[in-house]
Amino acid sequence: MFKKNPLASCKFLLRTFIFGAFISVFLANGLFAQTTASPKRLRDVLSSDAMIYVDAPDFQSTMKRGSDIPSARILREEEFQEFLSPLFKLARTEIDKMLVKIGEKPENWQKCPIKSIEFAYGAPIGETAPAVIVKIDSAQVCELLRKMIQKPDYKMFLQVTDSNGIQIVTFPLAPNMAAGLQGDTIIFAAAKTESESTGPEIVQLVQKSLKGEVQKGSLAADAEFTNLLGKLQSKQPEWVAFARPAKFAQDMYASLMGQMPTAVASRPARRPRGGDAMAIEIVQLLGGIATELKLDQMTGVMFAESYSNGGVTTETAALISTNSPLIAAFIGNGKPVDRAFLDKAIDGVDGFSTFNVDVTQLYKAVGNGMNKHFTGDRASDNPFKYIAEYEKENGISIESDLLSQLGPEYYSYSFPPKAGAGPVPTWDSFYVLRVREKAKVEKTIAAFAKSLNSMKAKIAVEVSDPTPTRPAVYTLKLAEDAGGGNPAFAMVANQIGISLALLDDWLVISTNPVALKNELRNMKKPRDASADVKKYLSTLPAEASTLTFNDWRPVVRTLWDTMASFVGVAAGRMQAIPVDLQKIPTSQSIVKNMKPSSGFWMLTKDGIYGRSSGNFGLELYSSVFAGAVGASLYFQTSRMAFAGPPPDDEPDDTTTVTSKPAAGQKQVATGDDRVMKAKDMLLRLEAGARIYKNDSGKLPGNLQILLKSNDDHPQGYLPGLKEIPKDPWGSDYFYEVTEDGKTFHLRSFGANAKDDGGAGDDIKSDS
Repeated sequence: MFKKNPLASCKFLLRTFIFGAFISVFLANGLFAQTTASPKRLRDVLSSDAMIYVDAPDFQSTMKRGSDIPSARILREEEFQEFLSPLFKLARTEIDKMLVKIGEKPENWQKCPIKSIEFAYGAPIGETAPAVIVKIDSAQVCELLRKMIQKPDYKMFLQVTDSNGIQIVTFPLAPNMAAGLQGDTIIFAAAKTESESTGPEIVQLVQKSLKGEVQKGSLAADAEFTNLLGKLQSKQPEWVAFARPAKFAQDMYASLMGQMPTAVASRPARRPRGGDAMAIEIVQLLGGIATELKLDQMTGVMFAESYSNGGVTTETAALISTNSPLIAAFIGNGKPVDRAFLDKAIDGVDGFSTFNVDVTQLYKAVGNGMNKHFTGDRASDNPFKYIAEYEKENGISIESDLLSQLGPEYYSYSFPPKAGAGPVPTWDSFYVLRVREKAKVEKTIAAFAKSLNSMKAKIAVEVSDPTPTRPAVYTLKLAEDAGGGNPAFAMVANQIGISLALLDDWLVISTNPVALKNELRNMKKPRDASADVKKYLSTLPAEASTLTFNDWRPVVRTLWDTMASFVGVAAGRMQAIPVDLQKIPTSQSIVKNMKPSSGFWMLTKDGIYGRSSGNFGLELYSSVFAGAVGASLYFQTSRMAFAGPPPDDEPDDTTTVTSKPAAGQKQVATGDDRVMKAKDMLLRLEAGARIYKNDSGKLPGNLQILLKSNDDHPQGYLPGLKEIPKDPWGSDYFYEVTEDGKTFHLRSFGANAKDDGGAGDDIKSDS
């Protein structure tokens, strides 16, 4: 599809973004609330060993209350409205067409029609295998789906049957999935492949349970669930989620391990067979380490999000075994964090965090996992074997001489990047751990540096001389040819290096040796916190064992401005999307709606409790994910559209002939840069013509019309172009509207500069 129709790839990208934005808006604006007047909810039909459950009983109110959070306010800024208005208009046009096609009035969908949403991954009552279940209460959405399933265009993808008053919609291409319509409620279900029940059966089971026909062992009656729910201190959370991460991870692990051998067996013979074996190895190893860390003892996690004062507050309550080395390492078994060091480090920072870390426990757990994984004939592959050999040869014990002497206090902080410091912004970040016996640690580090330098490898340790204001700095440096002679690697190797130094009772680490030397001098001077940091510290409970603080404003400003400076690099590929990249909003449009974010964790008698407040909630992650997926799809499909499919077996040849020419005609090589440039411009011209048709209802009579501006398109339909260019061989691009006015012909005459009617060496945009 993408090779034959590049514009289809743009539309597919647009729909991907719309879907991602739709999900993002759900998450951004709260999605799931705690209180409800509904007598029956999905948690009443989900068994008490549910893996994931999220609930939004008051979705319409959530949408309204969430309209003041930063992400929503940013999109209402005038600069963003101007920048995105053509894209919004195109999206609205596509959506309105779909609604009209099935007999809906677009104006009826201006407001959110959804009353509540619930999502679960777990076993419904009466089942043993987990299923994905979504419950939506919306009369309007139900009516929309009922209209869709009656349309012939959709009947080849959907099958509808009636069962006890429930309309069951099945999908022939996905037999384990189904949807059920009953009154104003929609139930979507996807049964696991190995489950004895099908999607339709899960839907019917859930519907029966909602009617009260099945009553036993529900999540709502689970003591652990209610205990965690009671620990959340928010009065009106916009959404609440419950999870048992260990159960979920175990299920995913079992499914993954069950599928990987099949993948190995089914791989085409021409591809190497090592990939999936390596993946299995990694999954098994990580699973063993997770067991050593006792992450499988996690019994429940619940979190909620609420909106207040233009920000997002997230609360989390967890029942997790405190004998887990990972949990003990980062929660400190409830020991309050020592804040004395903050006076030395937080003046002028844009973010910092503190933990009580037991690095020895983590080291032991990883070592035990490795030792159990690499056994028998494979024992020699264990990385810890080489560590043991190194320790014996140099008389060093990493665990007792170094790791056991560090912590438990751990601090990290960073300063905002300086303007003009380089083409890519870098932060001066520092990591600080408490040292118990400075002399012992210093001796171990010196011995390590000496032994590494004696190996004459591509890695070495540089040691600077101490000064009255600064201790010695140890810097790990890579040789310029360590990356196989790659110039980019050599450049990075020359500019960064893991650096550390011992200052008083602290081990200070950084990836920038110059910045570390400056910071060591500054730490000797009295410093003070900013007003924002002081205000934050005054609100923390004394028993908090972790602290975090981030002022995102300088971070976002720098990243956004850097992106804007490089936007021209992507402009050529992005011309198919009707957004004027020269009007990209300024960073001020974003940061003026932002404020610092902060949070803490503490250990209670029932488990762990944490609270954070700041600019964004889950909508940030969903937006980033949707954007990443959309961008990858766009560039992938663009590459396919421009270059055609790769050869099946042979290595790429930049002069591969893609089609047989007519008699007497010259062959065209796709590897010719001029062919690529012609296709690129044809794609831009085609997109402009189709967008013009969306606006005016008819195709342009000639390409010059696309250069004219209007209110919606100040730079015309070909932003960045002041005239229609010649093709790479000096000829005009051929454009002709068909007699019925519904479509058009667009091509380049190619190298022979003659119109061959689309054959021979004529070049089209593959649409």
